[in-house]
Amino acid sequence: MEIPDKIRAVLETVCAEFEVGSPAAIAILPGTRNLNLKVETSKGAWVVRRRFPGYCEPARLEFDRRALEFLAGKGVPVVPSLQLAHPGPISSQEGHWEVYPFIQGGPLVEGDRSHLRALAEALARFHAAGADFPERLEKLGPRGETDPNVLLSQANEILQTSPNAAPQVSRCREWVIRAAEALPDPLFASLPHTLIHGDIQPANLLVREGRIAAFLDLDWCGWQARIYDLAYAFLFCCSTHSSRIEGGDIWSLTQTPNPRPELFAEFLQVYEEAGAPLSPSEQTVLTAQITLTWCHCRLAGALKVAPMDRATFLARPPHTLEELVYSIP
Repeated sequence: MEIPDKIRAVLETVCAEFEVGSPAAIAILPGTRNLNLKVETSKGAWVVRRRFPGYCEPARLEFDRRALEFLAGKGVPVVPSLQLAHPGPISSQEGHWEVYPFIQGGPLVEGDRSHLRALAEALARFHAAGADFPERLEKLGPRGETDPNVLLSQANEILQTSPNAAPQVSRCREWVIRAAEALPDPLFASLPHTLIHGDIQPANLLVREGRIAAFLDLDWCGWQARIYDLAYAFLFCCSTHSSRIEGGDIWSLTQTPNPRPELFAEFLQVYEEAGAPLSPSEQTVLTAQITLTWCHCRLAGALKVAPMDRATFLARPPHTLEELVYSIP
């Protein structure tokens, strides 16, 4: 993808405002919503990011900034954005722009036991620190992107624009309803809550020297049940896939997982040893949360592809819940 001249011009302004030097080299980084760029200047390497418009409400920007700064202050490996001493007009030029120091590392390798141990330990610390975060902000729905009402609304939206996807949407609706019955709102609200990451997947996890160097892309962080993150870890990190997950490709991100329950069991053991054991209620409803998370991935993902492609997008396996979650011991 070629970077338009208009964006290059804005980058010059952004880098000048943040006093990080003039761009010398620019590379596009993965992302399905935000525009993420690695920018090298005389003062170092930076990630310059234009936020997706739907993530730019002032309250959300402030919440995310405070969450990152809070976690960093607790020693969690996150990267707060640079702050302007005197905010200028950057937010009005081709969107809202942020600048972060570039962190060296590689993406987590799904199914790699050493990487999964590192993630389990780091996520336990993340959740332990996040339990003290005092602020709240609802994003999309009371239960975030996996809120059953949000998922059913997305299913209806797909049917309106892609009626040929009706059989596939019907299957997702059935799974959402089944999971919502197993995990109703009052039960979800009673589970242990903390500040969660909200999008645990390999492209958002930097690994260096056997440790998590950084949790990236906290656009969906929020006050949620901690099993929210554990469900993502099961689907994207403790499962394997036919091809490596590409963070900027929605088809790749939502490809069929091959669940590895033995890896997830090891992951949970390390997570519990490093943090707090799962409660009996969490253990009981974890499969329901995984189901909702998977339905979110496919339904929200379908809305990112052309209407004519949605039936094909949703028709990919798994075709039964047993294939997906009921292999968990």
